Amino acid sequence: MKSHIALLAVALGATPAWAARPDCCKQQDIVRTSFDDGILQGFETTPDERRAESQGAVTVRIRDTAKATMKVVQSETVVEAPVTVVWDVLCDLAAYPRLFDRMAASEATLEKESWGHHYTEVQYPWPWGKRWVLNVIHNDRPQMVSRFKRLEGTIRDLEGRFELRPLPDSRTVLRYGVRMDPGLTFVPTWLVPWAASALVPDILRSFAREARLRRPDR
Repeated sequence: MKSHIALLAVALGATPAWAARPDCCKQQDIVRTSFDDGILQGFETTPDERRAESQGAVTVRIRDTAKATMKVVQSETVVEAPVTVVWDVLCDLAAYPRLFDRMAASEATLEKESWGHHYTEVQYPWPWGKRWVLNVIHNDRPQMVSRFKRLEGTIRDLEGRFELRPLPDSRTVLRYGVRMDPGLTFVPTWLVPWAASALVPDILRSFAREARLRRPDR
């Protein structure tokens, strides 16, 4: 047991958990990358799940990949706010540290039309600790889809998308899919899905709570 802990400590020490705002944030040109549109593919909720979502529940499913440390997390909830309000909350990057307890920094380092670069620092559960990542983001307002993909950072792989679907009663279906590989091989394989199932519902609930507060009828 002690040898396993020692190996984990070496691995963590060899990979800095986070760094001060890196030089990559000084880029002058936006990287217009391609995205994986299949992250939410095959994810459909049942009528019982949708009814539970209307009461604040978050449906989460975790999909394995060919890599043991990489998982795809698919999630959904129903937000008691119009789709335009939810979209505005989703795109308000400066508000993220206030919305999410684990986010220490959130900054749009480049913005041009619907594209941008987004730098964040997030405190993940042990053993990952504090991590930074610079994502390219593309906000497709006509389709109500926001995509992001890692450019650089102390997370090995990160790509995701948010999808909004308006409901006829001025509510919104908020869907979130993310593919993530934290980059640590000296951790149990069950730890990644456990962490994802704990963190992802908090993300959707935080967006939903803020959208309710911003509803025009309040």
